[in-house]
Amino acid sequence: MGPIDREPAPHTVRARVAEAFRVEYARVVASVLRIVRDIDAAEEVVQEAFAQALDRWPADGIPDRPGAWILTTARRGGARSIASAAPGARTRAPMRSCTRPSSRR
Repeated sequence: MGPIDREPAPHTVRARVAEAFRVEYARVVASVLRIVRDIDAAEEVVQEAFAQALDRWPADGIPDRPGAWILTTARRGGARSIASAAPGARTRAPMRSCTRPSSRR
């Protein structure tokens, strides 16, 4: 068998995703957390990566290193979430005048 198991049975995919979840979840969340700096966002991105695995692996095949696939997918999702949030995050309050009020009256 090559690096990818082509067209695996659905129960095999679910089992491999469940195994990857048990083994890799905490490490992947920690890695994504370094990117997004928000635990809720990191967990959401990782959950989306596992959901993508359930959607894609039946057609694309189970990768030889499922944890690496999950990590790469989650990190890319984290980077996308940062990029999509960047315009809103860069919005700043209007600058106030730095001049002091005149003491002359």
